[in-house]
Amino acid sequence: MSRTLGTMLTLGSIALLTVGLISPAAATGESVLYNFCQQTGCTDGQNPGSPLLQDGNFLYGVAGGGANGHGIVFRYNVSTGNYKVLYNFCGSTNFHGFCSDGDDPDGKLVIDTSGNLYGTTFLGGLFNGGQVYELVKPSSGGSWTFSLIHGFCDRCTTDGSGPHNGVSYNGQATGTKYDGTSMLFGETDAGGTLDGGTVYAVKGGISEKVLSSPGSEPYGGLYVDSSNNLWGTTAGGGTAGHGIAFEVSPTGNLGTDPWTTTVLYNFCWAGGSCSDGSLPVGVIMDSAGNLFGTTQEGGNSSGDGVLFELTNTSCTEGGTQTFWCNTVKHTFAGGSDGSGPNGDLVMDASGNIFGTTAAEGDTVHVSTAGTVWKQTGSSHSTLYSFCPSTGCPDGQHPLAGVIVDTSGNLYGTADFGGANDAGVIYKYTP
Repeated sequence: MSRTLGTMLTLGSIALLTVGLISPAAATGESVLYNFCQQTGCTDGQNPGSPLLQDGNFLYGVAGGGANGHGIVFRYNVSTGNYKVLYNFCGSTNFHGFCSDGDDPDGKLVIDTSGNLYGTTFLGGLFNGGQVYELVKPSSGGSWTFSLIHGFCDRCTTDGSGPHNGVSYNGQATGTKYDGTSMLFGETDAGGTLDGGTVYAVKGGISEKVLSSPGSEPYGGLYVDSSNNLWGTTAGGGTAGHGIAFEVSPTGNLGTDPWTTTVLYNFCWAGGSCSDGSLPVGVIMDSAGNLFGTTQEGGNSSGDGVLFELTNTSCTEGGTQTFWCNTVKHTFAGGSDGSGPNGDLVMDASGNIFGTTAAEGDTVHVSTAGTVWKQTGSSHSTLYSFCPSTGCPDGQHPLAGVIVDTSGNLYGTADFGGANDAGVIYKYTP
């Protein structure tokens, strides 16, 4: 996430901006809600590459930039158009010179029943290994307060370092707010026994517990089911080195007993052009227990990526072991179909799946602008191609996926583009 050092402000300072909506293109239903970097030095943030969280009329997210140039947490009111910076990271540094309260916020935020927010920073802390944090909501009109939950150690191989993709919890998938005390689960990019990253738990009476070190570089966040089973993917590792889908399951007490790790699928196990996908980006689960996800590469000779479904039926990989079965639901073809799906998937009440591609969009204008897409059963459609005109005022590179509200509207962020080429918050209306 790129940064620009802005005017230094007091830690936790708040910037309030009121902006009008930019009229959407009539044929697409896409509208820009907010253009980042409206303030000198991008003190209102820039390059929002992480998913949004919706709570009522508010959209919450993280971005780079800010008053200290090390990232922010922001809030946008979809009803009034008000934009507010809730917190500026790196208000102080420790004796090592690292940001005491975190640096480079990354991943989707979590909100609890009291309105407090939880998230991760990829860097910062005592040894610059990143942190899990809580932002405590002010009782009335004050500043949001940073509270450290766990600081990772980039020098400690078993602890993990570089937490990303935020945190997950039991009940998140059904829309239940976090209770503020139960376990939060997450992933680190590095560290662990083989320095390939970890799956960890915090809160719930423990400071941090490493649950597993599956594959290499856990990527895309965790899906937590009602039994506290954790489902996810790694971008590397596995029998072919192209990533795996995994399950990490409790064996008893969540905090004291060991957890078991099961490899569900090895991507590109048959070799070739990886028609089943390569570099998976997380999973979601439907009511029948099937997993859906995307891969950034593979699928065709150009490596444009796939949307896949994993089912718990007996399949073999090279005849050596039983795994889940992979059905490719869609192979991205580049051009107007998009390439490089990246970011969270979301499923609506009807079972439709929505996502974004970040690497390719409308080749008539800019070939790397990105798309928003929809999958209904076996039918795939591109809902919107970014950058319909010079300068990409509608946004460019939607890295984070989308969220869907009860009316079927989609909300997301684009990492670049917009009025200042620093990214946007956008809405897609069906």
